[in-house]
Amino acid sequence: MKIIKNWLMHFFIISWSVLFIISNNLFARTRNNVLAEAESYKNYSWQCSSNNIINTGNQTLYLGSVAGDEYDDRAGKIDTDDNGIISEAERNAAISRWPFIVSVTPVTGEAYAMGGYSGALKWGADTVVVFEDRIGRTNEKWIAGAREEDVAIPGNPTDIPSGYTGFTGIDCSGFVGNSLDISRFASDEYKLNVTQITTNRCLPIELKNMKKGDVFASGGHVLLLTADIGNDLTHAQVTHSVALEYSSGEHVRKVISETVEISGSGEQINIQETQDNKTTKFWWPHGCYSPFPQFSNISPSTSTAITVATTTIKATIQSGTDLTAVRLYLDGEDKTALLNLSLPSQPVTISYKTPELSPGKHKVLITALNTLELYDSTTFYFQIGASPMVKDVMPYDGKQDTPIHLTPEITFSTAMAAIPLSAVEIAPVASITSVDLDNTKLQINFASDLEYSTTYYITLKADSIKNLANITLDGNGNGISEGSPADDYQWRFITESSLQIVGMEPLYETIGINPIISALVISKTNQTINIDEMKLNGNLINAADITVTSANDIAGMSAVKVKYNSEGINFNLGNKNYVYLKASDGTGQISEKEWWFKVTDRLEINMYGTLKNSVIRPAPYYEYKCEMTDGLYLRWNKVLGAVKYYIVRRTNYSNIVGTTYSEDESLLLAKDWSFYVDCDAGVQPPTSTAELIAFGGLWYSGFHLSAWDYGWYFGVASDGLLLRTNQYEITPIFGDNTWGKTTVYTYRYEEYDDFAENLTFDHYRSWTVKMGW
Repeated sequence: MKIIKNWLMHFFIISWSVLFIISNNLFARTRNNVLAEAESYKNYSWQCSSNNIINTGNQTLYLGSVAGDEYDDRAGKIDTDDNGIISEAERNAAISRWPFIVSVTPVTGEAYAMGGYSGALKWGADTVVVFEDRIGRTNEKWIAGAREEDVAIPGNPTDIPSGYTGFTGIDCSGFVGNSLDISRFASDEYKLNVTQITTNRCLPIELKNMKKGDVFASGGHVLLLTADIGNDLTHAQVTHSVALEYSSGEHVRKVISETVEISGSGEQINIQETQDNKTTKFWWPHGCYSPFPQFSNISPSTSTAITVATTTIKATIQSGTDLTAVRLYLDGEDKTALLNLSLPSQPVTISYKTPELSPGKHKVLITALNTLELYDSTTFYFQIGASPMVKDVMPYDGKQDTPIHLTPEITFSTAMAAIPLSAVEIAPVASITSVDLDNTKLQINFASDLEYSTTYYITLKADSIKNLANITLDGNGNGISEGSPADDYQWRFITESSLQIVGMEPLYETIGINPIISALVISKTNQTINIDEMKLNGNLINAADITVTSANDIAGMSAVKVKYNSEGINFNLGNKNYVYLKASDGTGQISEKEWWFKVTDRLEINMYGTLKNSVIRPAPYYEYKCEMTDGLYLRWNKVLGAVKYYIVRRTNYSNIVGTTYSEDESLLLAKDWSFYVDCDAGVQPPTSTAELIAFGGLWYSGFHLSAWDYGWYFGVASDGLLLRTNQYEITPIFGDNTWGKTTVYTYRYEEYDDFAENLTFDHYRSWTVKMGW
């Protein structure tokens, strides 16, 4: 009954796995069928009885063997210390030399038996059904497994030990041939050897192209690949009938699956094998082969977008044996009749020009069958028209401190069709009331504010998002619409903490020596705020030196102002100084912030605004109204003296009028103020403020460092040295029509360090000045 049950299971695996009808009454074997058949050999469970081991005690053939025990004579001497007792170590050592012993414990995997014959009896390609029948007979003794030395010379008759019927099991080529169901093509209709499988019935292929059902082969061994190679060219999953496991060197002597290490590329690679001492490893050359039809030169290339409505589908098909059938399907319709095929000559090249196709994705399926009745196919897609893509999202991907009151926006590359609410998902879940589409922009509206300090993921479901041509979203940006989940677009953002540090001063700027460093800490949930740590340039600031005052003037919130007076610290001028502040509240919320500032004792002058003509005094005095868009901003850091602001006519340098300021901290002039120009006799006043130039100058210790006859100070160089520029060495020429808001000017100037005029050297420097009109 057991034999019948297993035979029926075996028949089911072969006959009712996924089979494809290629032509009338023709059934073909797919790669999945091959793997299913291989699994039946690897997973077959059997029990070894005394009928299935060599147990003769023949000292000539099997030195040290003992007749009548449970061990196969091929395990050698068991009682190695001759004490009449088989220890556990001796038992394990015997099994490691020959794994099949008389036991009620089942063995998983059909036994490895080197191919041979005796009279009409054959072994080495026994199907599971045949192996089970032989191993289970009680009136005959069939030996499980056969070594090369048991078989003597392969292909020659084998001497069977006295009292035994024969050997049973499967070797490497028998296993691969049976899994592929091609052993029936052998001349004896029983077994092919390695060369007959690989050289005569397979096509050499490159390692990177190998798929499940393809084979590795050396001169004397062949392995079945059970998983596509993919991108990992250093390991392969294989199933084979083998004496020693490649990865460990164990005497398994059966059909097994394992992961082997490989090296190299192309059609010839190396596989690592471990010797029976279980430590020595070596690389063994193997070729890469496929018994299945192979597809190449596919056009349009997989995942291609085509702008025209028609295209030509092309492919080349080859096989190690003749091709008997090739078919082409476009969007499920059989187009084979329109192909010009020349079977069985190889390679076969097919070409099919499509009619005008609708916009969107189109599927091509090409199938092929060879004389071994092995079937394979290739599926690829192309697209008519461009796919819509996501151009921009708000908030951007990965953004932190995102406000909880948020309306995310997505900008698409093209106008979109109506997008349903179900096309947008957010995790953790938040209630979405609507999605509003305006041409290329989609706005997501939430029912309420999001949670604080939470990472949210928004996913756009590609299948539900289409452009006006009905083409779905290309979320992964590869140029073609592939649908969900491949083209789903996802991005993330992190919401703000309920505890926030804002209003840092000074922040990312250059300021005066020894500033007061401050920040505002706000708890939006009205919690008690703790200042845990404050550092300046990595040094912990003593808590006693930090001033914390309440600043709670916002309903429903609490806030504190944190201050530290850096008086007495000797800063390095021009270097970045880093401030770190850490705060927490009673709910466990933590907020950290780091910012920097620079310290300088140099003058910095920024001028920007709009000058407007408004003559309100009679000649020779002309008063002009200065209406500054942001004001004239003069900033300096030490009490160096007085700063003077000049207005100069572009074509007349001698008329200088201005106002002197003597403040010792940053000064923002009023947005509306007046100046006047005193014109010499016969000189026409400016008719437009476009003729005027604004700039700043410096007085120091009551002495004007730059007399008008020599030049002006325009500001401070990036290295902190004060610049003096000479009017006759300005390029372009002062007053040239090329002067404008952002023209780049080259100045020849002298540098003075700390205003010590004993250090002088010439340089040329270019920089951009925004003159302000």
